[in-house]
Amino acid sequence: MASGSKRNYLEDLIRLFDELDADQTERAKSLLTGISTPEGDKIPRGIIKKATNSDQLAALIIDNFLTPRQCFDVMETILEKIPRKDLLSRPCFERYLSSEPDAKRKKQEDSRSNSPREVEVKDEVLSNWKKGLSRARDHTLSVAHLKTLVTHSDSVGYIEANNVSGSCFRVGDKHIITNSHVLSMMLGENASGDSEELKALAPKLKVCFNFQDIVQGNQIIDGVEEITYFSRNPDYAILKLKVNGEEHSAPALDRWIGPPPSADGAFISLIGHPDRRPKRIDTRCLISQNPVEDQNVKAAQLSYFGDSTTLLSELFAPDGKVYQSSFLHGSSGSPGFDDNLRLVVMHTFGYFIPKGSKDSVIEKGLSMVAIRMHLTEKNPNLAKLIFR
Repeated sequence: MASGSKRNYLEDLIRLFDELDADQTERAKSLLTGISTPEGDKIPRGIIKKATNSDQLAALIIDNFLTPRQCFDVMETILEKIPRKDLLSRPCFERYLSSEPDAKRKKQEDSRSNSPREVEVKDEVLSNWKKGLSRARDHTLSVAHLKTLVTHSDSVGYIEANNVSGSCFRVGDKHIITNSHVLSMMLGENASGDSEELKALAPKLKVCFNFQDIVQGNQIIDGVEEITYFSRNPDYAILKLKVNGEEHSAPALDRWIGPPPSADGAFISLIGHPDRRPKRIDTRCLISQNPVEDQNVKAAQLSYFGDSTTLLSELFAPDGKVYQSSFLHGSSGSPGFDDNLRLVVMHTFGYFIPKGSKDSVIEKGLSMVAIRMHLTEKNPNLAKLIFR
C-alpha cells in the first residue's frame, strides 16, 4: 500500500482517538486486548499498555491490522462498545470500509467472519474443539490394562432386595461396600433407615458376583449376614457377607485404593450393573475439571435448580470426582479405576434431564480415599478390617 494512503488513514485513526476522553481511551485499550488479529493472535497487553497517546494507539492498530478495512472494522467494534457510536458517522468509515474491490473484500470477509469479534469467537471455539479432539483421539487401552480390569470385575457384584438393585464390590476379608442410598431405596420411601430396619433388611439382600450374562442357571447367590456400617454422608455402607471359610472367593479390591486423578482430560473406568443388566465396563468416563465451563453441569443445574449454585457445590465438593458416563440406574456402588488401575471412586449419583428419565448428563463418584478416611475416623477398628 502506498505510504500516502497509509498516512491518510493513520491520521483519520488519530483524529478518532483524539475525540475520546481518558476513561474512554482506557476502555478502548482494554477492548483491544480481546480482539484477535487476522493471524489469530492477540496483541500483548504490555504493548497496548505502553501506547499512551492517540498517535501510538493508531499506529498499533495499523501495525497489527494490515488493511484500512481491517483497521476500521476494529475501530468500529471499539466505538460501539465504549460507547461512542456518534463517531461512526464520520466520513472515514464509509470511505475505508467500502474502498476495497468487491471480490477482494468478500474474500477477506469470508475468511474473517465479517468482524473481529466473530473472528475472536471462532478462534475460541476452534481452540476448545482442538483441545477436546486431542483428548478424544486416543480412546484405546492396552490389552494388559483391559485384562486387569476384567480380573477386577470378578470382585464386582449385583445386589438386590425388594425389587431394587445396585452394584457393590469386595473389600476386606468378608465384606462388600455399596452406596447407603441403595439400601435406603430398598427400605422404601417411608423408612427411617434406623438400625432395626437395617437389621431386618440384611437377610433379604442377595448378592451375585457372576451375573455376567442373561442365563440364570449358573449364577451363585450370596447372602448378607449384617449391615455392618451405614453412613448417609458420605454415602456408603459396609455389609458383611455370609462366607464359608476365611475369605470370599472374589478377591477384595481395597489394596488398590488411590487418590482420584487431577490431570485435565483424565479418564475413569467403571465396572457395575447399570439398569439391572449383566456386568459391564465403561472404560472412557471423562473427568470434568472445570465446573464453571462444563456444559453438562450447566444443563443439569438449569434443569434442577434454575440459577442456583446448589448443584455445583454438591457435584464439585472435594469428596469425589465428576465425569461423563453411560452408566444408569442400578450402577450406584460401582468401583471406578483410573488409568493406573487404582481404585479411585465409587460411582454414586447422576443428574437426569428431564428429571425421572434415564438420560443422565453428568455423574459423580465418591473418592475411595475420602471414604477410607471417614471410616478410619468414625470406626477405626472396622477400618483396619476393611482397608488393609
